Amino acid sequence: MSPTEALARYALSLDAAELAPPTVEHAKQAVLDLIGIAARARAESDTTKIVHRAVRELDTGGTSAAGAH
Repeated sequence: MSPTEALARYALSLDAAELAPPTVEHAKQAVLDLIGIAARARAESDTTKIVHRAVRELDTGGTSAAGAH
């Protein structure tokens, strides 16, 4: 079993009701932080904008300029 699989199995075996409330609260804050960082990065990254434009062009059958700025 890979380390990723072991971690996933462990995470799936957890029961939030058995965890200390501060632990659950910390986990919730970590997930919210991750979502906020991902959303902000998506909005500000030049690379992300290029990739999104390329994907839209592929969806419409257009010519992609993924390397263009």
